Amino acid sequence: MPCAHPLVARRCLVQEELEKVTKQVSEVKATYDKQLDDLRAANTKQLEDTRAHYEKQLDELRSQSERHVTDTRSLQGRALEDARAEHEKQLADVRSQAEAQGADLRAQHERHVADMRAAYEKQLSDLRSQQVGCKAAVPGRAGC
Repeated sequence: MPCAHPLVARRCLVQEELEKVTKQVSEVKATYDKQLDDLRAANTKQLEDTRAHYEKQLDELRSQSERHVTDTRSLQGRALEDARAEHEKQLADVRSQAEAQGADLRAQHERHVADMRAAYEKQLSDLRSQQVGCKAAVPGRAGC
């Protein structure tokens, strides 16, 4: 009879009660440890899902940004080519106008030179006629 004495019986009861409480504490601790592990796993999964979600959004934003940059560069390239083509057209127009003005000035100059040459030729002819007339009026004389 291990628990026959009242103090020993009391000690046995306390020991049994301590074992029950220790077992309950172990069970509660195991339950809380499992809950804690489950919460950690859930939080880790949620964190990974959130990270994946934001990384996907970041990739989408990068793609949108790259498309925007590419589109903008393309538009700017076309605008530059259009401006360059317009500049080349204006330059060709200015050159054409300059060539036309140059041709007009050359033609005017040539007409002016021809008019001056004709006037000079007439004046020379008139002077020769006068000289011939002087020689004919006074034979044997060298001049008028």
